[in-house]
Amino acid sequence: MALRAAKFSDDAVQAITAEVANLATRPAQYERLLGGAPPENLTIAAPHPVYSLGLDALVEGSGLERAEQVGQRCLIMNDENAVATAEIVDEAGGSGVTTTRGPFTHSTVTTIDEVEGWQKVEEGDYEMRLLRIPALYLMSLWAHSADGETDLFSPLEPAPQGLDPKQSYSWEELAEVLRPLAKKQLDGPANAGPAVA
Repeated sequence: MALRAAKFSDDAVQAITAEVANLATRPAQYERLLGGAPPENLTIAAPHPVYSLGLDALVEGSGLERAEQVGQRCLIMNDENAVATAEIVDEAGGSGVTTTRGPFTHSTVTTIDEVEGWQKVEEGDYEMRLLRIPALYLMSLWAHSADGETDLFSPLEPAPQGLDPKQSYSWEELAEVLRPLAKKQLDGPANAGPAVA
């Protein structure tokens, strides 16, 4: 069974489509964010929920139950090429749509392809999610298992030091690498690093 994408509501699709159309009226923004692709060529692909986890929970040794769903994300495709990502906080689009273009867009595509080829994913039942730990600049594809016991993670590139973007991690393995980084961040502002915008 392949990695299952989420299903966006009609309201979410309409909100994202409206934002893309709005960008098309602002040439500078449209060129920068969507590469100037013809609006009629743009489609939504690989929708997935976004979860966020704080440093405190990580350092305390908490599990994934502390991860909070903070939105839904998808790829914006120009034919077969991903040109941006769009993220929406509420399905009706009342809080707006954030559209970004950067290294995480390309690495989302390559990571999905990689994860779909993993034997456990091919043989199991997994839902596509994204785990974000903003203070550590971590974005990771999260293959959430139907039983909740065999979740798998693959960090998106660029990844924090010590993580291989092409490797499969269990939550315990991922947390083992990230916990010392989180503790270092919490121990003092002098060690603060970049955050995800």
